[in-house]
Amino acid sequence: MSATGQLESEQLRAALEANPELRDAWQEASAYRETFATPEAARAATALVGDRNRMDALFFAASGRPRGIGARGSEIGS
Repeated sequence: MSATGQLESEQLRAALEANPELRDAWQEASAYRETFATPEAARAATALVGDRNRMDALFFAASGRPRGIGARGSEIGS
């Protein structure tokens, strides 16, 4: 690592240590980047979760009890 890079690293470390909220945000952003390599990957995951949530809503309906696909079949295509 160059002297400039080392200085920046030390400054970053000092800033994170002095600001717990900034440190938490930095760690959260790092975890996010480990999970989603690109913004497109994050958008795709969001779409999948949305699809799953809609399927759950159709299956469990308002009563909270599972219902068969036949009972909810008319709603699946919408």
